[in-house]
Amino acid sequence: TTDIPPLINVTPADPPTIISSSPPGNNNGVIIFSNGNGSESSTVGCPPSTCQCTIQRLEHVCVPCNETTDFNQTCLALESSSEGCSVDVVGDVTVDLLVCGAQQHMIFAGFERFGQEECGFDGMVPVLTVVHADCWRSASMVMRCEKNGYWRPYGSRSAASAVQMGDAQQGAMKILCQPQQINSPICGRHPRYKKRDEYHGPHKKRWPWLAGLKNREIYMCSATLITSLYLITAAHCVTKSPESSNETMDLRNLRIQLSADKRRDLYPYSVTLYSEYKPGTRPTNDIALIKVDTEIRFSTNLYPSCVDLDAAGLRNRYPAVVFSRANGKQRYEYKEIQQEIDSACHDRYDECYQVGVDNTQFCGIDIERKTYLEGGSSGGPFLQDIGLEGSEKWSVSGVVSSDTRGSCKHPITIYTDVSKYKTWIMDTIHNNL
Repeated sequence: TTDIPPLINVTPADPPTIISSSPPGNNNGVIIFSNGNGSESSTVGCPPSTCQCTIQRLEHVCVPCNETTDFNQTCLALESSSEGCSVDVVGDVTVDLLVCGAQQHMIFAGFERFGQEECGFDGMVPVLTVVHADCWRSASMVMRCEKNGYWRPYGSRSAASAVQMGDAQQGAMKILCQPQQINSPICGRHPRYKKRDEYHGPHKKRWPWLAGLKNREIYMCSATLITSLYLITAAHCVTKSPESSNETMDLRNLRIQLSADKRRDLYPYSVTLYSEYKPGTRPTNDIALIKVDTEIRFSTNLYPSCVDLDAAGLRNRYPAVVFSRANGKQRYEYKEIQQEIDSACHDRYDECYQVGVDNTQFCGIDIERKTYLEGGSSGGPFLQDIGLEGSEKWSVSGVVSSDTRGSCKHPITIYTDVSKYKTWIMDTIHNNL
C-alpha cells in the first residue's frame, strides 16, 4: 500500500497560512500551504486562478491555471529530474537563485534569496525555479523556469498566451539574457559601473548596437541591431542601385560589420524591403530589415537598441544622437553628432518645404546647424533616450534616408519615421522567429 499523509482538518480557529513564491498581489507563482505550525495540508483548497496538483506528494502545491491547458503537466514536471531550464550563461552574466522549484519559502516584500546554495544538477534547474539575472551590468531581469524549458519574465501570463503569440513575443528565452523579441528588457542600456575609458571609443561599448554594411568588402552604409536576428536600415542601402532599383542586392556580397575585426563580420540570411519602397534621390518608405544567418549571442560589447514604435521621442522632441561615417572607409569608426528635430521641412512657409518630405518622414539638424552627415551614414539611427524616471532606453526613432543638400540652406537630414512601420516591423520579425 501507499502511505498517505494524514488529513488535517482546518477550522476557522486555526486558519491556514499561505506561503507563496509570489510577491503580495501576484498569484502567478507556485503556492504551498501550511496549517500554521509548519506541517503541510493536503485538504486546503487553492486560491482563485490557481489549481491544486493531484499528483501524490504534490497535493500541497498550487500552480496558476492560466499556465497551461493541462496544469498537471506542470505538476509532473516538478517531479521529473529531466525537466527544467538551463542556467548556463553567455558572457558577463550573474545569476542569483531566488526560488528552487516548488520548495517551501516565504517572501514578505520584494525578493528574498532562497537559502539553499545548490538547485538542480548538470546546469539545469527544476520547473518553477525563479532567478535574478544581471546581464553584463546593463540590465537585470527576474525570470521563472517554465515546463517547456524556457525562461519567462516572472509574473507574466506565460504559456496560455504563448500558445497564441509565440514564446519569443512573450519574452521567453532558452538562455538567460538572450531574448529574441524586439524591445526586450536588455535593449538600449549602457553598462553600469563603467568608467568612460573602459568604452575604448564611443562606437564600441558605448553604442554596442551600431553596425556597418559592406558591399564586396567596401563599407557603404550603417544599420542598427534590434534583436538577436535582425538589424534595421534604409532600403536604398540593400538594393541593386540606391537611386533606381527596388530589388535587393546580391546577398552574397553583403557583410554586416560589428567590429574592427573583419573575422567577426556576419552574413545575411534574408533582406526584407518595405513593399511600397520607392527609390530616388530622396526615396520614400525607405526602410528594410536584415536577418542574419546565425543568431547573435549578446554580450557586454554587443546587444540591441530599442525601437521607438510609438514615436514617444518624436512627440516629446527629445534630443538625439546620430552617427556620421564616410563611404569606403574600412575602419569601424563613427563620429557622434547631437541633433534635434527640425520642423522646417514640414513648414509650408519655409524654403525647405519644397524638398517634399512626407508624413512618414521627419527632419533632423545638428545643434550648431552647420554639419551634414557623411554619405556612409545612410541607414543609421536617429537615437533618442525615451526611458522614464532616469531609466535608460536608447531607441531608434528614425533611419537616415537622405538630406537636403542643394535644396535649401539648412544642413537637414531626412529620416524615415520607424513608428509609421510598427505593424510591418513587428510582423516581419515575429513571424520569422
